[in-house]
Amino acid sequence: MIVSSEMLINTVNDNDEITGVIEHSRVFAHHAMYRVVHLFLFNHNNELLLQQLSPQRERHPAAWGSSVAGYVLAGETYEQAATRRVQQDTTVRLKVESIQLVTAVNQIVLGVEHLKGP
Repeated sequence: MIVSSEMLINTVNDNDEITGVIEHSRVFAHHAMYRVVHLFLFNHNNELLLQQLSPQRERHPAAWGSSVAGYVLAGETYEQAATRRVQQDTTVRLKVESIQLVTAVNQIVLGVEHLKGP
């Protein structure tokens, strides 16, 4: 599943409590607060996988970012969103069963997942 502008995401308050639903395409125009996941993936040598965003992106072109990031869709948990995005963005196949809260800034939750294998 690729996130499209018509997909729905939950809006949240400062306590990460759901306050409503909004179309993905409208979150920035409405300055809505919403949920996203960011994962930092490390291999067995503790090397961090980063991704560089496309230079054609409207926001943050060519910026470096977390290994995997994505919106938490309406009705999804953080774990479900993280698992979905790992499968969409990488060849890694894993199910994220719990996310370790590293920090929350404007409702961005960072998770750390250690991978086994090459």
